[in-house]
Amino acid sequence: MKSQELCNSLYEEKEFVKYWRANIERKLFRIAKEKGFYIILKKVLNPTNKINHDYEIKNLYREVHADISCNKDRVFNMDELECKKKNYPICCALSSNLYLSHIICLVVLQKCKLSHTLFKECFNTLTTNLFKGKWFKTRYIENKCWIKLFLS
Repeated sequence: MKSQELCNSLYEEKEFVKYWRANIERKLFRIAKEKGFYIILKKVLNPTNKINHDYEIKNLYREVHADISCNKDRVFNMDELECKKKNYPICCALSSNLYLSHIICLVVLQKCKLSHTLFKECFNTLTTNLFKGKWFKTRYIENKCWIKLFLS
């Protein structure tokens, strides 16, 4: 049974890295370039300056996934960031790469050590870009997770 869980975990990690590369990374780097912290972001995502920097994404994935797995009955709250997407159940991130990426982007921006206003501005811009045009999908995931949270 443990080997099956390990295989599933490795598969999920591999799928997340593919999702990150295809949907998140370019948006994050574009915002960083516009706001002037591109070099800092590049060092955070690739500290050893390797050509293939999947290693750091995998580490972030494992770190965040382990943290949210322990807190899956809680709510991810971003009221102080004045974000459009104010809060959602953490279990959304366990069921959707979009929400997991949103949380990992928050961690990445925190590691960049930006000023509070720049951090807030970048995170809000990124949130808008990530969730744009996905109203139906996100509403379905959130409602399903809210119901799951209230019934447990």
